[in-house]
Amino acid sequence: MKSLRGKMLLTILVPVAAILTVAAVITYFQLTKITTGIIENSTQKLVGKSGEVISNWIEGIAREVKLSAQRNVVINALKTGEWKELMEKDLKPKADERPEINMFLIAYPDGNAPNTLGNVSQVSDRSYFTAIMKQNKDIAISEGLVSKTTGKNIFVIAAAVKDENNKTIGLFGAAVLLDTISHVVEGARLTKNTIGLVCDSTGMVIADTSEEYLMKLNINEASKVGFVELEKNASKILSQEIGQFKMKMKDGLYYVFYAPIEFVKGWSVMLMVPEKEMLAQANRLTVMIISIIIVIIVIASVVVFFMSSSIAKPIKVLAAKAVEFGKGDLTVKFE
Repeated sequence: MKSLRGKMLLTILVPVAAILTVAAVITYFQLTKITTGIIENSTQKLVGKSGEVISNWIEGIAREVKLSAQRNVVINALKTGEWKELMEKDLKPKADERPEINMFLIAYPDGNAPNTLGNVSQVSDRSYFTAIMKQNKDIAISEGLVSKTTGKNIFVIAAAVKDENNKTIGLFGAAVLLDTISHVVEGARLTKNTIGLVCDSTGMVIADTSEEYLMKLNINEASKVGFVELEKNASKILSQEIGQFKMKMKDGLYYVFYAPIEFVKGWSVMLMVPEKEMLAQANRLTVMIISIIIVIIVIASVVVFFMSSSIAKPIKVLAAKAVEFGKGDLTVKFE
């Protein structure tokens, strides 16, 4: 009887367990594939939307700066050299109402630039000054900068100020805090440990939700800190492309999604999502399936045990009667 039970358990349970195990493995890979695909698609849309939001926000400030550059009070300040009333009475209250604005400024052809903080700095070496005053551009947006006045991380949106003869006589600018961009990217984090980055056209990271790489990491030289895959994809990121790749970091594998900030040429936003967090949902479903399979195997074992007992008992009785019949007892009845 014990042998029969063992054979039935072996014959039924082993194939069932094998089939269920194979099913679990296939299900895991399918779930991982489907879940990863859904999350990749959602994250790519999310990073694209973040780039669009930042682009529209910068474009809005640029329009304001351009309109301000056309105001008579600004033009007169550049013509006469009298800027204190403009800064103290006109622009400073406006700057104080805008938490994203570090300061407003104007710049004369010699590079001297008074601002709403009451200082005069020299900006002739800044890229936005060169673009306006030497390249005759109507509007320019700088890369990420450290303010000479406040020491804060900023970027400057500048517009040409022109006289009645359409000659550029200076510029009007707004120094915008880079922290504001980090706050926008913070809202796009898909998981707890997702890292949001924004880089300018030079590859410098100018916004970082982790604050670990802010104004320290240039993606063109990312291999120096071990981010080989990031450096390999730097040219694509900075060329207004949309895409994704995998990258090894000190705490594991990350999926990196990137999209352009279209209003500012070369600027891009990135979301770096830990693989273990992307696959967390698939892993939870897999654990659930494995638990169900274990329960099924336990139930099947109990059923087979009782089935084998119910089959073995009459067979044992039959075997005993056969022995008696073999000894010559012809009165034995077989049922």
